[in-house]
Order: sequence, then C-alpha cells, then structure tokens
Amino acid sequence: MKMRSSTPVLLPTEARFKGSNDRIVGRDGNINAGNKQELMHRLLEIAEMVGKGELTKTISEDRRDTVRARREMVRSAYYDESGRQWAELGSAVAAELAEVGEREGFARNLLHRVDVAQGSFPVIDVKQTNVTAVIASSPASIYAQFLKNKKLMPPEFDIVANLLVDERELAQGPSDILEQKFIEGQQQIQVKEDQVWKLAVDATIGAINGNQQQIFGGPFTPGGLGVLFDSVGRWNLQPTSIVMASDAWTDVLTGSNFTGWFDPVSQYEIVTSGYIGRLMGLNVRTDAYREPILRVLNAGEIYVTAAPEYHGALTDRGPVQSKDVPVQRAARGWFLWELISLVVHNPRSVVKGLRSA
Repeated sequence: MKMRSSTPVLLPTEARFKGSNDRIVGRDGNINAGNKQELMHRLLEIAEMVGKGELTKTISEDRRDTVRARREMVRSAYYDESGRQWAELGSAVAAELAEVGEREGFARNLLHRVDVAQGSFPVIDVKQTNVTAVIASSPASIYAQFLKNKKLMPPEFDIVANLLVDERELAQGPSDILEQKFIEGQQQIQVKEDQVWKLAVDATIGAINGNQQQIFGGPFTPGGLGVLFDSVGRWNLQPTSIVMASDAWTDVLTGSNFTGWFDPVSQYEIVTSGYIGRLMGLNVRTDAYREPILRVLNAGEIYVTAAPEYHGALTDRGPVQSKDVPVQRAARGWFLWELISLVVHNPRSVVKGLRSA
C-alpha cells in the first residue's frame, strides 16, 4: 500500500488547469496538452501546483486510503503492545523511502550503482586514471585522491534517520502523520544522498583535470547548453544528463528558444519523479517537483554529467533498514539507516553552469 499523499490536494485526474476546462491528466495517465509548446507550459504549471501542495504526485490512489484511515493505522500500530505492527509499519516506510529514492534521487540516477555483498568491501571499477577523484568519507566530509589504477575502494558510511511519532500527534488534529514522517525520512536519507553527490561534484569544479564553472548572464539559452555540452564532450566523454534548478528549467519551458531541442515527457507519474524529457540528447532532471524542503539545488544551478560509469559510483548493501527504538518520552520511534559509499571518480565527467539573474 502506498503511503504518500499530499495535503490538501486533488488528484490530477480531477484537477483542472487554471483558466481551462482540461483536466490535468487524462485516463491514459498523460498530461492533457494540444501540442508540445502547450505541454511545456503545463509542465511548469504542474510543478507550481505540486510545490504548493495543491496536487498529488500520483495519478491514482485508493480512495479508501484517506488521512483518517492512515491515522488509524498509525494509532493501531502505536498501541500494539507486541511491537509487531510498529515494526511492520517502520519496514513499510523504509521500503517506500528506498523505492522513491531510486526513482527520484539525483545520486541514484547519475552515479553507477554497485551492490556490495556481506563480508566484502566496496570495489569501484574506474574507467579513467590519472585524474583526481572526490570521495565521500561521511555525509558531510569529502577528500581528494589521485587515481593511479583502475580499482578504487572508497570508505563506507551511514546515512540515518530518526523518526518519532509523539503521542500528542495522535491526539491532536487531523494531520496525516504517516505522510509527515515519510517526508522527514526523505529529508534525512534521499536528500542527504543528493547533498553528498552535490558536495562531491562541486569540489571537482575548477579542480585539476576538471572543468571550469560556466556563468551565464540572464536566461539560460541553447547557446549556454552547448557550452556545457562541449565542456564534457571535449574530454571524449558523452554527456548524458542535465540537472537543473527550477529557474533555469523555467527558461527551457517558457518562450520558444528550446522548443525545437526539447522532447518533453507527457506521462504524469514520470514527470513528477523529476525526469521531464530529453534536451539536445540529454536526460533532463529537476527537483522542481519536490516539496520545497526536499530540494537540493540552489537558484540558477545547472549540471551536465557523463554516463554514470564514467562519472562516479554509489554502493550500498541493500535498501533502507528500519528498527523500533525506545525513547524516554510519550512517543514511539523508528531508526532507519543505510550503509553506502559515494565517489565522483572523474572530474572531467561533470560541468556546472550558473544562471545569474
């Protein structure tokens, strides 16, 4: 059962575009638009509505799965003396956090994923040597290492979340406690992964053997995109992805500069995962469809990256784990964790652009 629901919201199959009789999403799951230009403008309107909490991010939802039903599920688990229901609910939250992170996370979509078996150490195959890799040693610390061989063994570190349900929360108000805890979990796990990736990438910009930051005055244009594309391509690396903050992404969707270059996605659930189409052959990702507290890009930031196996790697030992934890207050909690490593092993594989106002 999916536990996510924005509040207060309409389903996209019920909501309509402003000043229009068109429902946002048709029965086929696609965004209603008469042509590509209209679709591009509607992508922007949808992002604004999702960001304001006016629209769900899923096109279908069990209508019985109301806020009240979820509150009763939490209440039942909270007061289950055996602890079994609470543990099961925590495991369900952890599983969905892992699923959504795989779909929406920058780190998990831009870096090469490597599974690590129990009893072994992370080993990353490096495509290019004689460059300076940036390696994370904790969620807030990175270091540089010059690569002389094609095997890299990065250190592992924990990313953790502590989620507490206070008894007072059960007694007061009609809020969706489960949704609130899910968003808190995203802040502490998915967002932290993306912040570590961004920290590592930003450290490569202007570094030896890397690319210089490109600053663009005014709106982002196809010419600016070409500069970023060539900055990676000049190293004989094929650019594959572009990650854009909401203001730079708005430049793509408004006006006509990018109409001939942009192939937008029309399937609503894909769009709201942050993948919005292809631009000059690049997969376009944005955090504009996330709740504002879950965004990681600063205004004007644009990144172009090469294919994951040439860019960097993320290892883990399986999905997010959960366990019940005792607390010294009228509350019950879950401790969630994952053990990962993260490395950007080629500074030439990424370039950063900055759109100035």
